[in-house]
Amino acid sequence: FFSFFILFCHFFYTYACEPVDYVDPLIDSHKSRWFYFQSACRPFGMVSLSPDTWVIGTWNSGYLYDSTEVRCFSHIHDWQLAGIPIMPVVGNMNGHLGFEKNKSSFSHSSEIVKPGYHKLFLNRYGISAELTSTNRVGFHRYAYPDSVSKGHILFDIGAYLAHGPMETAGFEVINDKEIQGYVVMAPTERRKKSCTVYFTIKFNLPILCSGGWKKQKISDKDKMLYLNTRKISGKECGGYVTFDLSKEKSVLVKVAISYVSTQQAALNMRMELDHWDFDRVVKESRDEWNEKLSVIKIKGGVEEDKIKFYTDLWHSLLGRHTFSDINGKYIDNTGSKLCIRQLPVDARGVSFRNHYNSDAFWGSEWNLNILWSIAYPQVLNDFNATLIDFYKNGGMIARGPSGGNYTYVMVGDQAIPMIAAAYNKGIRNFDVEAALEGSLKNAEPGGIRDHAGYESSPNRYVEYYDRLGYVPEGVFPPGNHRESA
Repeated sequence: FFSFFILFCHFFYTYACEPVDYVDPLIDSHKSRWFYFQSACRPFGMVSLSPDTWVIGTWNSGYLYDSTEVRCFSHIHDWQLAGIPIMPVVGNMNGHLGFEKNKSSFSHSSEIVKPGYHKLFLNRYGISAELTSTNRVGFHRYAYPDSVSKGHILFDIGAYLAHGPMETAGFEVINDKEIQGYVVMAPTERRKKSCTVYFTIKFNLPILCSGGWKKQKISDKDKMLYLNTRKISGKECGGYVTFDLSKEKSVLVKVAISYVSTQQAALNMRMELDHWDFDRVVKESRDEWNEKLSVIKIKGGVEEDKIKFYTDLWHSLLGRHTFSDINGKYIDNTGSKLCIRQLPVDARGVSFRNHYNSDAFWGSEWNLNILWSIAYPQVLNDFNATLIDFYKNGGMIARGPSGGNYTYVMVGDQAIPMIAAAYNKGIRNFDVEAALEGSLKNAEPGGIRDHAGYESSPNRYVEYYDRLGYVPEGVFPPGNHRESA
């Protein structure tokens, strides 16, 4: 009987599991990169909400499996972008002391991580934290302990996070259940211009009181500001809200973001998440992931093979994130002055496609161009359309854009084989003439191939190549990737 039971369980598990059930987000998370691990997010979503066990650096940062202390839950894990960290706490208010003073340990034994969902228990505070999201809205559910009558949520929005410091930040309590604000990310070595992310946050419970700080220092004369302010801005500023938990212990938090404005963030929330049903969003996220992963169905092999396959497929739908709002607005920062662009929309006012923030498509010609063209043709089409947007806006087809501008990461011109892969598969719902025109310009002096690595100014690689047939090694500025043509 026991053998039959084991056989039955194996049969049931094998045939009851869906592709999403084979994804293990924790694989390779022990030595990660800021945008490598993303749990509470949708495929290529603008919001990529996850716990951060380490908050400094592009590499070995974000969620690291071997580090079991949560410093915050932040909403942007993207190529050269980071922002909006929040943290639920109880007890004395020490938000101004920073992540290290407010972190909490957690245990993997009580942790649940699935595509679109993350749950863990903050041991220091006795708080159960659950995370999920829509495309542009992060959704939190915090269960505070029965022993407390008040609970706080910290917003250390101006703190150094991932790739670098924040230039400035600010927030305002606009009613008893809503705050809004912004964070200006300072330029990085690769993203040469500042980038602002705006946010709108709503709570299911009324705010009892709020406060804020600047530069993580509170002088005697600023204590009233710290204790009572409803509005604050400046360098290294942050804040908190407090709730009365005498009757209700569960606090729900919705965080919508936009790179255009707070009004656009509010619009994203209204159109994507107009309710408070957390479990519904968890299910919808699972269903969306399962739909995307079910495009490819496999047979045979052992369980480990299926886990590896679908986890890798899941990773292929991460790492490049939506940068445009639901109504198609996005920022163009390629020129001397930032401007707002508009994508085409349908009768509901929803854009037909997304504009993306993305790392360079380095090496994608070996595998991802093939995968995306067969399994996710609309995604490949929209990637190409985004890079062609940059040609129309800034004069060059991009290869690794961030914050609405070029980054010049890597060398070469990885966009061109991706455009060709789409065209050869009949995926052509983008401006083909502009794609050809931009591809030719990219290969001429002054095009994208004259830019590489971490440069501070463009070089003359293509001119050398045209004249000599190769690029002399000595013309590469210090710090650039050296690669002979």
